[in-house]
Amino acid sequence: MMKKISVLGSTGSIGTSALDVITHLNNFKVIGLSANKNKSLLKEQSRKFKPEITVVGRNGLKNISLISKADVVLISVVGAAG
Repeated sequence: MMKKISVLGSTGSIGTSALDVITHLNNFKVIGLSANKNKSLLKEQSRKFKPEITVVGRNGLKNISLISKADVVLISVVGAAG
């Protein structure tokens, strides 16, 4: 069964590693991505994974957590925001 996943902090080291693993698995569909500042990498990730929602910044984190229909949410955000 396909599991839907959102990766919060997708442009950081944990997020990029998780997405690398996901590319080698057949049972995950990325439906949400978020980043704080690295918009260029987030754009690349969005092209590759085609998520339903992509957000930038702290307000985006709130939005993705409310909107997301994910079965799994990987939170790889540092500090108080995480």
